[in-house]
Amino acid sequence: MADTIPNFYAPPRTFMGAERITDLSAQTLDYAMLGVPFAEGTFAPHIQSGQADMPNALRDNPPTIFFDIGDVGLYDVDTDLTLLQGTKIGDIGDVVISPGEGELNRNRITNSVKAVLKAGAVPITVGGDHSITYPLVRGFENCGYKIDFIYFDAHLDFADMPLESEFNHGTQTTHIRRLPFVRNITVIGARNSTAAEFKRAKQAGIRIVPVSEVDARGAEAIMQEVIDASVPTYVSLDIDGMDAIYVPGTTHPESGGMTFKQQKELLLELNRAAKGNICGFDIVELCPANDVNHITALTASKLTALMMGYRTHFLNLSA
Repeated sequence: MADTIPNFYAPPRTFMGAERITDLSAQTLDYAMLGVPFAEGTFAPHIQSGQADMPNALRDNPPTIFFDIGDVGLYDVDTDLTLLQGTKIGDIGDVVISPGEGELNRNRITNSVKAVLKAGAVPITVGGDHSITYPLVRGFENCGYKIDFIYFDAHLDFADMPLESEFNHGTQTTHIRRLPFVRNITVIGARNSTAAEFKRAKQAGIRIVPVSEVDARGAEAIMQEVIDASVPTYVSLDIDGMDAIYVPGTTHPESGGMTFKQQKELLLELNRAAKGNICGFDIVELCPANDVNHITALTASKLTALMMGYRTHFLNLSA
């Protein structure tokens, strides 16, 4: 029986020119890419809420004009690797978002991950605001194993919020910390949160790696310390973890962040340390209306492709 994907719709274009997938049982995928056009987790009035347009912005802006999922792949000059050649990537469309129906939308997001995992693929999600990461991670709740969680972000997103604004893009780590199957949590790039939030995160056992530590120690040393290859790791990349000059289209730009080169090296060394044992990835917080000449969309698209490519490379090396 066809394993159709519930509560999804198919935009006219696909991520990176991938095949459109409407039946997850019809073929075996390495990666199932999905969009979550959700921006209702944006709570601050001064922040433009346009992240719902992010999935199609990445569909419109492939990683490079020289990229092809088939025989050409993606050549990474820094490592002299040709990535993603022959990798089976499918675009399963976007989760249907019902305005104002928070719990319904979260359940749909969670169920989309469960459907992808059931099909044996790795979920690669394009947001959306960062609140979507909690229901994405929740999709691993019945997998029978623990996972680690690492995220790149200018903010801790560990706020202690009142019930009426409990689910937003500043609280997803608060909720993820409460999931019993999530083991270690690491944030890289955090630099703009309150002293109380930093203290609360440290007390909760969250490993905080500021940009100054990335500068001083480098990506390899940090990832060898925080990654345990024996445990699957879920990775979330809020693009505001990078310095605002590299991501003018992010929803909440912050100065003093990582360079593109540092972010790229961190993804490389993360996958090297994990030996490709990455169970899921999301990238969030692009507001296309704020972007300049598609710089941020192209950057986000390139990082997503590199994440899949590095994972596949190191997974194959460890096989």
